[in-house]
Amino acid sequence: MGGTFPQASGVPIEGHGYLEPMAGWRCAGIAALMLLAAIGVADTVWLENGDRLTGKVLTLAAGKLSFQIEGVGTVAIPVGKIVRVETTETVALVLKDRSLSVRLISDGDRVGFVEGGAFVSLSLGDVVAINPPKPTTRWEGSTSAGLTVVNAASNSVVYNVAAEVAYKNAIERKVLTGSYLYGRQNGSDGSPYRTHQDTWRLSGQYERSLTGRYYGFGGFRLEGDQVNGLKQRTILGGGMGYYWVRRPGNEFSAETGFNYVSEAYGGGSRGNSRITGQLSTRFLRNLGSGIELRHSADYYPSLSHMDDYLLSSQLALRSKMANGMFVDFRVVMDYDSTPAANATRLAYRYVVGLGTRF
Repeated sequence: MGGTFPQASGVPIEGHGYLEPMAGWRCAGIAALMLLAAIGVADTVWLENGDRLTGKVLTLAAGKLSFQIEGVGTVAIPVGKIVRVETTETVALVLKDRSLSVRLISDGDRVGFVEGGAFVSLSLGDVVAINPPKPTTRWEGSTSAGLTVVNAASNSVVYNVAAEVAYKNAIERKVLTGSYLYGRQNGSDGSPYRTHQDTWRLSGQYERSLTGRYYGFGGFRLEGDQVNGLKQRTILGGGMGYYWVRRPGNEFSAETGFNYVSEAYGGGSRGNSRITGQLSTRFLRNLGSGIELRHSADYYPSLSHMDDYLLSSQLALRSKMANGMFVDFRVVMDYDSTPAANATRLAYRYVVGLGTRF
């Protein structure tokens, strides 16, 4: 079969001239049918001129669908010429407001997918991409540090450092964060320095899109608070999340799952371990003018004793500056209903830092 079809009455296919309803595709159709008989499955594309193509959906980008046909090769079909598409396997579907992994199906003359047990109709003109190439960009991240003099008379000084690295695409997201806060002060009478802040935290989470706005996740959190006698707390677990809103610069999600929690205390206090549930929320909003607002909250109730729980929350306001620099302000709250002996249940920390993105 040649690279250009002899007539121009059909649908234009990039790289292959015009697609004819009958004769031009008989040989390819026979080859495709033989392939289907051998493997039993194939993707299907219906065109506005009545043609039905079988093969493999590769990608959709810039208004054209790359479709592989046995015996013909890969053709680029303008989206405007396509009536509907069916795929035998899930594809990475990128819409204007979200990304998901679904199998494209048709209902009559409509194309769409199943979400929550219901058929969701879809206009191919609203599809940004199908099976987009994996991004070649490296991980992105940020680091920040701060020095705060709370009261010059008592020489109260607080140091803090924080870092975050993240990678995300239409299917998965990986985030790793770490922070350390240390503060000390002495009295105006010249008494020795006293440490009043000494906390650290390292956490990581992996998310993978399941279907629609749902995603699965797994993660860990390691932390310590030497002032409150917590040598180390370990949280390991996972579950399922749902994006109520997922647009560039505007995200809101809720998560539920189960975790293993282990705590080791100093000062002779007995440690413990338990299985907990998890309820979490994540919020991100771009306020404009380079200002970004983030909020996260995590609730870990023990499954055996509901009065034994952990609650943490963080509110961050970040303002971008020139050359990738930024300044941020964070309020961190931690509540432990069963802390170490002589330790406080509730702890607040206010952190100001200057940082850079990389």
